[in-house]
Amino acid sequence: IIAGQRLADSDLRRLYGVSVVAIRRGEALIPNPGGDEQVAEGDLLVVLGLGEEIAAATALVSADLSMEDGAGSKGAAD
Repeated sequence: IIAGQRLADSDLRRLYGVSVVAIRRGEALIPNPGGDEQVAEGDLLVVLGLGEEIAAATALVSADLSMEDGAGSKGAAD
């Protein structure tokens, strides 16, 4: 689960090859977040990477949301 972790601890770059270039948190946009930025529940991560890398990272976030929902019905944008 990514929510509650610092970006540096999420290992998104090492595991999936994507770089987080911004975070949309409600109405706020956090451009070029540092590794110490903590991901909050509901954050939208804007990532840069190859198509397959982005798809793999999206699948991870979608799986996290499905586990939290208990029914597997939430999407990555929620």
